[in-house]
Amino acid sequence: MVLNPFGVIAYKQWIKLSERFSNFELDVFQIMPNHFHGIIVLKDVIQPVEETAVGATLAVAQNDEDDKENLMRATARVAPTIADIVGAYKSIVSNECLKICKAQNKSMGKLWQRNYYEHVIKDERAYNNISNYIINNPIKWNEDKFY
Repeated sequence: MVLNPFGVIAYKQWIKLSERFSNFELDVFQIMPNHFHGIIVLKDVIQPVEETAVGATLAVAQNDEDDKENLMRATARVAPTIADIVGAYKSIVSNECLKICKAQNKSMGKLWQRNYYEHVIKDERAYNNISNYIINNPIKWNEDKFY
């Protein structure tokens, strides 16, 4: 698939998601002219609160022995969800594409559909079927109704 400038933005921002979200791993993905397929792998991450990376964090409060109530207190942030990651991706890509349109004095219009299709891959067979579909999607592009 040959990417136009908007597709290049979509590609680069997808690659950067693993830097942005510590619980995100890149897997098979494909950018098409009118849609995108990707497998998101989430991993468990626990980091100290002092770190600035977004991810699951857990920090136990530091206390002296006299303050037993505080000894049991902990601060936790929930790891980003699929919805958080997809929402951030769509927003970043939209903002970058909008810069191109504004520089060309053009209107961008709607870039993304409101939601996305989410499917939990439960076993290796399902993973193989889905990843093969994604990899082979460009071969079927000429059959797409928007081709």
